[in-house]
Amino acid sequence: MGAFQKLVLSRTNCFLLKAADGYLLIDCGSAGDEQAFLVQLGRLGLTPQSIRYLLLTHHHSDHCGLLGFLLSANPRLKIILSETCAGYLAAGSHFHPTAERYATKALGFAMRLYGWVSGRLTDAFPPYLGRGGDVLWPDRAGALPGFMGISGRLLPTPGHTRDSLSLVVGEDAFVGDAARNLLNFLGAAHEPLLYYDRQVCHESWAKLLTLGVQNIHPAHGPSFPARYLKGRADCHITRSGDSQGRSNAVC
Repeated sequence: MGAFQKLVLSRTNCFLLKAADGYLLIDCGSAGDEQAFLVQLGRLGLTPQSIRYLLLTHHHSDHCGLLGFLLSANPRLKIILSETCAGYLAAGSHFHPTAERYATKALGFAMRLYGWVSGRLTDAFPPYLGRGGDVLWPDRAGALPGFMGISGRLLPTPGHTRDSLSLVVGEDAFVGDAARNLLNFLGAAHEPLLYYDRQVCHESWAKLLTLGVQNIHPAHGPSFPARYLKGRADCHITRSGDSQGRSNAVC
């Protein structure tokens, strides 16, 4: 295996990284992805027992859908998630802030049509009440726990949801839904399909670029160069650098 492997499930890209005593899995797809997940693991010579850690980038059902399945297959699995995500998982449903909206009207129409035709979109998932061995991540950036054997940093990257976490390993950022590379022709290229605050999303991008990230690995669509985020992130940096909040940039 290389530095990481991508597992492409029905709606979500998940990623595997080698850890000290097994593998770290980033997100775990939707309910119904069990067989595809097992097949792709098997092609790598792995089983669910090979996975020692699961990082959830946020609480949405297409990212936590196989959580119960994985815990049944591998009870020693350690879950890493934000403190906010833990609260949302206990509720068993997506949290919808008042300001939540699709990035464009066209994207909203496309996603509603997809949900109607496929019947695969759902806000609900089995509640997860947590276990004593979980790693609950506070609302700050910091290094992964040393026992994992991965030199990386966890970074809160809200905008899509309030609980979004990204993992930065070297020049690679695994961002969940903090950015996308899907349906860009419908506008708002690389922004989350759905967000509660566009400016907060761009602030998250700026934080990733400040860490020297070169490659973005989203949960939806192919990986892409981080420079594609730079224009909008620069708008935030420009505003932040002006003591009166002014900017000549058009964002």
